[in-house]
Amino acid sequence: MTDKYLLYLDLLGFGALVDSGSSKIAKLYAVLDDLNVHRHEAFTTIVFSDTVLIYNRLDPASDNDHQYLNMYSCEFVQDLMSRTAGSGLAFRAVLMRGDFRHDHMVHIEAFYGSALVGAYRLEKSLQCVGLFMHASSRESNKIFNTQRFDQDLDYVFVTQGMDSLQMFSAGQYPMPYGKDLIASAGIEFNLAWELSALYEIYRMREDPTPAIRAKYLAAWQMYEKQYPGLPSFLAEHDFHLSELIPEVDWVPALEVHGQNAERYGLSVVLPPI
Repeated sequence: MTDKYLLYLDLLGFGALVDSGSSKIAKLYAVLDDLNVHRHEAFTTIVFSDTVLIYNRLDPASDNDHQYLNMYSCEFVQDLMSRTAGSGLAFRAVLMRGDFRHDHMVHIEAFYGSALVGAYRLEKSLQCVGLFMHASSRESNKIFNTQRFDQDLDYVFVTQGMDSLQMFSAGQYPMPYGKDLIASAGIEFNLAWELSALYEIYRMREDPTPAIRAKYLAAWQMYEKQYPGLPSFLAEHDFHLSELIPEVDWVPALEVHGQNAERYGLSVVLPPI
């Protein structure tokens, strides 16, 4: 038996991209190829078609090891989200602890184990989007906030900028003050991609396909539960960030992440020629 933290990530809508011959596929693989996980010697990544598997090379030997592996597994999802927010990419991921083997044979590579089968089955059964943590990994999570999704899974919030925003605002929006707090914490750059990702969830709640609408509605409801008042305020104000915290200059933060500032109710002032 091995003791692995296996992150099973499914890229949703991939088949439609392939069928359409979309140029987004090459861009998507370029993003996957540049993720931080590849620079972390404790982990190995396998990518095939629309599935990404990430797992720890060596089995953990202490509680600290478990916490470390759990934290980084979630951070890899956070990294992917930050790079793809607002692009229309959706994913569903399950983090499960258990037996997983990856054997480099003479002519093939074999990967198998109870963690892989369990994560695969759970992921395919979920009618939601985002990151889910199986009960087998729950005790090792000391960093990220979660909400219980069902008896086996927790919904994981890798949106730490939103965590800080909720704490600073005490759930009151718009914030009567906030520029100094936000700037001192340096979270506007995190918030830029996090709120862009949340907007994508909000937008897809109106998808014409009932099954797709249901997945995004379920995710939206998880965010409403975790951040009371924030999603509803943003929806009521069409995600205009100047209504959320008027004092903050959101444009540089959005532009760093390739976001269209005008979509979020912000005017972009061009420099004089």
